Amino acid sequence: MRVPGGRLRESRQRFESLFRAMPVPTYAWRRRGEDFILVAFNDAADVASRHRANESVGKSARELYRTQPDILEDIERCARERSAFRREMLYTIAGTDETYMLDVAYVFVPPDQVVVHTVDLTEQRRIESELRQSLGDLQRLDEDRRRLMVDVVQVQERERERIAEDIHDDTIQTMTAVSLRLGLLREQVADDAADEVGALEHLVQEGIAGLRHLTFELHPPALEQEGLAPALRSMLEHMSRQAGAEFRFVNQLGAEPPTELRVQAYRIAQEAIANARRHAGASVIDVVLDEDGDDLRVRIQDDGSGFDAEVADAEDHFGLRSMRRRAELVGGRCEITSVPGEGTVVTVRVPIR
Repeated sequence: MRVPGGRLRESRQRFESLFRAMPVPTYAWRRRGEDFILVAFNDAADVASRHRANESVGKSARELYRTQPDILEDIERCARERSAFRREMLYTIAGTDETYMLDVAYVFVPPDQVVVHTVDLTEQRRIESELRQSLGDLQRLDEDRRRLMVDVVQVQERERERIAEDIHDDTIQTMTAVSLRLGLLREQVADDAADEVGALEHLVQEGIAGLRHLTFELHPPALEQEGLAPALRSMLEHMSRQAGAEFRFVNQLGAEPPTELRVQAYRIAQEAIANARRHAGASVIDVVLDEDGDDLRVRIQDDGSGFDAEVADAEDHFGLRSMRRRAELVGGRCEITSVPGEGTVVTVRVPIR
């Protein structure tokens, strides 16, 4: 039968074995009066101190931590409260300018010892700092890219407006004058020639109508003067006079979005509706404008022929790519779902807050 002393020695030996084998630097301090004496360290601590830890054994905490009294205060707190806690600290090796970021854990071991575990976080914190800096650089680059693209969009819109004004003030006016002169000429020529002049007059009037539609698509006045909802409604009314499709519009928008969001949302809707008309043969197109949390949402749904969305994405379809990129320019996204024979739904979400 073993005696209690044998069990005590066995427990102590197990503790010392575990203490030495711990993978992080570990130090054992024992109270002596008002101070603490370093009585042991493990292999990891010896490596961390460049095999100089033995020089500190037997020395007091007050002596070793003269320049860092906060460590002494932590050891005293651990012994006083007979508890365990941890914190991060900057530690400078005495007599050097080497500074480390450490994660330090203090554990009280009855009756009078404090065991201190240290984990060197210096490299981890350096990497985290570099990652934060890299992330900040990427964010700044992304912001610069977005500002550049917004500027590009603004330039495009101004150019659209200039072209529309030139067409209206120059080309349409000239063609209108030609149409009026053809009308006068038709009344003055013989009947057989009047038919030819009338046909020519009709072609000119169709050209004028086409140019008026082009100027509307290039620069819808309502978008700038009245807002997104009136501009979308005006576009649908304009299209309904030219196409056989039925357009239905619902506006539940609470506040007018900023100009850049307004323009991009309008252009995406314009592209989606044009695709539904020209390529899908849609007979009904629903447009819903509302808010979803902090997002402006535009939803365009048609009953057209649809398409295989996965194939279109793989082929990098220009129209779909254009809509998505426009949304991304203002920090939003454009989701496109479609199934052959079941129509298409385009949902645009852009943050407005």
